[in-house]
Amino acid sequence: MNNNISGLQLYSISIFMIIATAILYEPRHMIQMVQNNAWVLPFLSGIWGLLFAGLYAQLIKSDPAGFVSLVESLVGKWAGRVIVFLYLAYTLFHCALSLRLFTDFVLSVVDVFLPVSVLTAVFLGASAWAVRRGVPAVARLSELCFWGNSLFALVILLAIARQLDWHNLLPVLPGGILPLARGAWQHAYIYGEAFWAVLLVPFIANRNKAHVPLLVSVLFSMFWLGSFTLFIIAYFNHWLAAAYTFPFFSLVRGIYLGEFIQRLDILLVTIWINNTIIKTSVLLLVFAHTAAAVVHLRDYRPLVLPGALVVGPLSILIFNNIAALQQFYDRLLYLAVLVFTVAIPLVLFLISLWRRGESHAQKTGSPTACS
Repeated sequence: MNNNISGLQLYSISIFMIIATAILYEPRHMIQMVQNNAWVLPFLSGIWGLLFAGLYAQLIKSDPAGFVSLVESLVGKWAGRVIVFLYLAYTLFHCALSLRLFTDFVLSVVDVFLPVSVLTAVFLGASAWAVRRGVPAVARLSELCFWGNSLFALVILLAIARQLDWHNLLPVLPGGILPLARGAWQHAYIYGEAFWAVLLVPFIANRNKAHVPLLVSVLFSMFWLGSFTLFIIAYFNHWLAAAYTFPFFSLVRGIYLGEFIQRLDILLVTIWINNTIIKTSVLLLVFAHTAAAVVHLRDYRPLVLPGALVVGPLSILIFNNIAALQQFYDRLLYLAVLVFTVAIPLVLFLISLWRRGESHAQKTGSPTACS
C-alpha cells in the first residue's frame, strides 16, 4: 500500500489525537489538583511528551512494514501476537471511551433530545465512511480541520483577553515548581496520544523525519492546553473553574464583543463534532489496518465495519452515567494510557537497542578473511 500521509497531515492527526478530548476534560482535572497554577502543568508534562515523541519516532524508523512486524521481530511470533491482540482490544476500548466522552459532553451542554445510541451511530457512521474512503480521505480531513480549528482557537484567545482578571493567577508558584512534578507526570499521558502514529507506519511518507511533526504536535499541544487553562483561571478564578464539568466550554460561552459576537459555544460544538469524527476515524483505521496485518489481509476495509459494530455498543454500555465516566477519567485512565503508550513501547525500544547492539557485536567480532 502506498505511503500517503505527509508531514503536515501526520502533525494534524497527532494534534487532534492529543487535543480532541483533553481540552474538554483536562482543565478541570488540573485545576482541582493544583488550583491557580494549573496552567503550568501542560508545559511541565509536555517535557515528558517530547520524550514520548522521540520514542515514537525511533519506533517508526525501526520497521517500515508496520507495528505487527516490529513486535513479532522483537519478541517472537506468539508473544508478539499476544501484545498485538492487547493493542487491538485497547484500540477498540479507547475509541469507545473517546466517543462516549464526547457524546456525554454534547448531551450535557446542548439541548438535544436524541438518544445516546442515535448520536453514537451518527458519529460512527461518519467515521466508518471516512475510513472506507481510504487513508487520504482521513488525512486530508484532519489537515483541513486543523486550519479551521487553529483560526477558531486564536479568535477565542483574542476575544476573551479583555474580560480576564490576571489577579486570579496569584500567587504564582508559591511553593516552587517541584510540588507540581507529580501532577506533571500524571498528566503526561495526554501526549501519549501521539503514539497512534506508530501504528500508521506503512502510510507515513517520510518515516525518517517523522520526529518533526510529532515533536511539533506536542509543542503546540502544550501551548494550547497551557494557554486555555491559564485563560480559564484568569476568567473564572480557580474555585469557580473547578466547579464546572467543562470549563473550556463555559469560557467560550462567556465571550461577547458588543452586540454582534456572542454564543460562540455553538461553533465550538460544531468544531468538536469534526474533532471527534477525526479521532474516531483514526482509531478505526488503526484497528482495521492492524487486524488486517495479523490475519494477512491485503485490504483493511472489510474490517472497518466489524470494528465499528463493536465500538458502538461498547461506547454506550461502558459506563452507567457521566459521574462514573468522570471518576474513571480522573483516577484510572492515565494509568491505562501510560501502560500502552509509554511502558510497552519503551520495552520494545529497549529490546530493539539490545538486538542492535548484539548484531553489531557479532559483526565486529567475526573473523575476517585475509587474502
